[in-house]
Amino acid sequence: MLVKSNGNTRSSGNVLGACPSGVLEPLPCPHHRRPASPTTPALSPSSLPSPASILMAQPNLEIPCYASSPFNDSDGDLILRSSDGVDFRVFGVILRLASPFFASMLEVGRASHAAADVSHPGGDVVRDGCPVVPVQEDSNTLDLLLRIVYPVKDPVLDDLARLQSVVAAALKYDMEEAIALSSMTLLSFAPQKAFSVWAIAVRNRLEVEARAAADEINRQQISVLENFPPAMQEVNAGSYYRLLQYLSLKGQVGENFEFCCPPIIQANSRLAAPSSNASPASNEKVLLYLQGLAVEARQERIRRSESLSDVICRSSDGQEFLAVKAFLAFASPVIAAMVTDTVIPRTRDAGDESVASNANTDLTFEEDGDTLRALIDLCYPDAGDDAQEYLTLPGIHDAVEKYGMKNAREILQREWSQLMPSDPLRAYLLAARHKRSADALKAAERLLDRSMEEYHVPAMESSPASTYRNALLYHRACKDAACDVARLVRSKAGPGGGSEGDFVVPRSSTQCIGVQVYGNKGRSCLGSANYLVNPDIRNRCCIPCTLLGTGIAHACERLESPSAELFTAMDWLRNPSLASNPVWPSSSYKQDHLAMRRLYKAMYDEVILKVNQASTQYIVIQPEA
Repeated sequence: MLVKSNGNTRSSGNVLGACPSGVLEPLPCPHHRRPASPTTPALSPSSLPSPASILMAQPNLEIPCYASSPFNDSDGDLILRSSDGVDFRVFGVILRLASPFFASMLEVGRASHAAADVSHPGGDVVRDGCPVVPVQEDSNTLDLLLRIVYPVKDPVLDDLARLQSVVAAALKYDMEEAIALSSMTLLSFAPQKAFSVWAIAVRNRLEVEARAAADEINRQQISVLENFPPAMQEVNAGSYYRLLQYLSLKGQVGENFEFCCPPIIQANSRLAAPSSNASPASNEKVLLYLQGLAVEARQERIRRSESLSDVICRSSDGQEFLAVKAFLAFASPVIAAMVTDTVIPRTRDAGDESVASNANTDLTFEEDGDTLRALIDLCYPDAGDDAQEYLTLPGIHDAVEKYGMKNAREILQREWSQLMPSDPLRAYLLAARHKRSADALKAAERLLDRSMEEYHVPAMESSPASTYRNALLYHRACKDAACDVARLVRSKAGPGGGSEGDFVVPRSSTQCIGVQVYGNKGRSCLGSANYLVNPDIRNRCCIPCTLLGTGIAHACERLESPSAELFTAMDWLRNPSLASNPVWPSSSYKQDHLAMRRLYKAMYDEVILKVNQASTQYIVIQPEA
């Protein structure tokens, strides 16, 4: 018997493709626990890469060493070359039995080799009579993986870092026994490293293992905000958000809940524009609907311009787009110069099936297809109608500056200004993705007006969990800072509170009458400071002191409330005379305004100092290397 059997095995739907370099790459196919997408290519010998694309010619600068036994057997008929240059001489029959992918690949390989012997023999990399297949895994991972499927004793998987690479490789090569053993071993680490196990499971789309690890996190009451293991670096913000939701609900979630995949949201054509007061799910539906309208508008514009097009713009990845020279030249002086310098007319062969138009000029751009499409759209007069989605493109801002597109710059800035207050989390994630530190900080400040517990945006599914976590930590630090300032004000208002510099809480109104009439008896006014400490004594304060104390109390309540709009509250403190400002009672006495302004300024300065400290610590966007 060549391959060990294991009763506790699981089926898998993963298949593998090959990249142009010949190094094996996984196709974007979900794990076996989730049905494959209808667009996923089926696994068949005809769909697999030929040896010419799999076998990668490598310069013989240094002959790789052979792996240790049993992967140096001279009877082996295939060599797997690890990423760190170690050759594993293996038996193809074992790989065929252990991995449906290798079975199909080797079957296609035999047929291709038969043809190659006639047409162009000797074109593949061969060592000691064996074809060499380079793989992405290093020698440690490959050794552990092969020992699981070989008829030898199973390896000891006692290192979580190595185990996660074995899990990924087993799923990648569709090795049923290796998937079962590595997944079971992964769960054995949960009692000691539950958060790391969850991260590894989610990264590999192991939903069952992720749920078990999350339950262990919940049982141990591990703070997933304070703790952030290295394994989380490759987890997206959407999965991390769902873990936070799962823990807040103590695991009491719906049966369709999944960590690895976001919920499917259908757009509703009758929805209104996004609102800051609407639920996150509702706003996501609106966003999907508006994105659909944007696509329809762009398609209509393309149809209208086809008859007028007189230039073809080609991207760096070979995509071609029809355009109108006049629009391009008007929008960009750089493109205008490119059009002027292009004097060779475009000619077509009879069999040319590329983009058909009346265009007689080709323009070649360094940007990729997505960026070039956006640039061309931004050249049209109605570009601002659907430009918000362009904010997601990593290179759009640099490209606009490169081509001197002043109007496009203004459009993007306008769209950004509208996005930031209406959807600050999406704005923050986009700014972080584009490495725009100043914009990320402005968006993070706007987040202080929102509750983060149920705030989800689709951009989280393609953003790092670490970026989202930084926003949560910043949000919490700012809220805590505001609460600290409010407590400080109340402590200054109490007996023996004293004062520090401008941080002076007025003990009473300048217009205090000294006596509060209560029933038929006159009682001494206790002053505005005492009212701030204990609002229940309002009947023991005169009207001027009550009005003064009410305004200061409202300011403290705004800073203390977890659900209050902190960004707006800080604006109120900075500009207390704004209309409808709850911290500035319109009926208060003007003689008290100076003391209130002085206190509010001190409160604002203290909060903003701590907010700036939090931004320095958490809102750090690393520039691209």
